[in-house]
Amino acid sequence: MKTTINDLLEREFSSILQRLFGQAEKELLAVVRRVRRCEACGRPFVDGSRNKTRRWCEMRSCGNRAKVRRLRQRRREAVAKA
Repeated sequence: MKTTINDLLEREFSSILQRLFGQAEKELLAVVRRVRRCEACGRPFVDGSRNKTRRWCEMRSCGNRAKVRRLRQRRREAVAKA
């Protein structure tokens, strides 16, 4: 059986597609692993922090509310102890 140019191109194209899809799959899995749910509002977000410990979708809204809530709780506990 003689190999034609079309056969060679088809094999090469198939090989290229397999490498591309393999790389795309790796990148997609890396993003999916970083998807988190906001502790304050429950919305999903992609954690882009270096050590993967981000807790809120936005610091301006959810993070600020959570920190204010904790501060008020600590102050109430300090008043109750005094």
